[in-house]
Amino acid sequence: MPFRYLNHSCQPNCELFSWETDDSPPHVRLCLQSLMPIEPGKELTIDYAWPADAAIPCVCGAAGCRGWIVSQEELVLLLLDVG
Repeated sequence: MPFRYLNHSCQPNCELFSWETDDSPPHVRLCLQSLMPIEPGKELTIDYAWPADAAIPCVCGAAGCRGWIVSQEELVLLLLDVG
């Protein structure tokens, strides 16, 4: 899985895209795209955007850290469960 090379951040510097080819059998292709200029040697990060039922505490340190590794859309579900 490509996630082993990319750490999570609530304010990531990259996005990971996937699509299925028209080959027979189909193959899944992945593309990593930067969201901003990235200095050489800088860590590559993506937003894991996990569902609320798989969320774990986040320690990414980003200014806008959600406090949980969870999708922005499901954060409210997690906060209702915790709060």
